Amino acid sequence: MANLIAFACVILFAVTTTVILWQRSELQECLSELEIAESHGHGLRADIVTLEASLDDAERRLQEHDELLQVADVERNRLIGMLDEGRARCEGWRMERQQLQTELDRVRQELAQAERTLEGLSWEVDEGAFQAPLRLVT
Repeated sequence: MANLIAFACVILFAVTTTVILWQRSELQECLSELEIAESHGHGLRADIVTLEASLDDAERRLQEHDELLQVADVERNRLIGMLDEGRARCEGWRMERQQLQTELDRVRQELAQAERTLEGLSWEVDEGAFQAPLRLVT
C-alpha cells in the first residue's frame, strides 16, 4: 500500500509539475503579449501626442484663417460700399449731364432762333440796303 501511495504521489507530482509548467508557459506567453501590447501602447501614446499636437496646430491655423476671413469680409464690405457710392455718383453725374445736355440743346435752339432774327434784321437796316448778315459766334 505504501508503494501505491508513493506511486500516486509520484503521479500527482508529475501531473502537478506538468500543470505548473503548462501554466508557466501560458503565463510567459501572456507576459510576452503584454510586453508587445505595452510597446504598441507606447507607440500609440506617442501617436496620440503627435496627433493632438497636429490637431492643436490645425485649430490654430483655422482660427488664423477665420480671422483673415473676417478681415477680408470687412474689406469686401468696405469696397462694396465704395462701389455703391461710385455708382450713385455716376448715376448723379449721368442725370446732371442729361439735364445739362437738355439745357444746352434748348440754348442752341434759342441761339439759332436769335441768329435767324438778327439775320432778318440785318437785311432790313438802311432801308433795304444790302449788309452782310450778323452771326453770333459761340
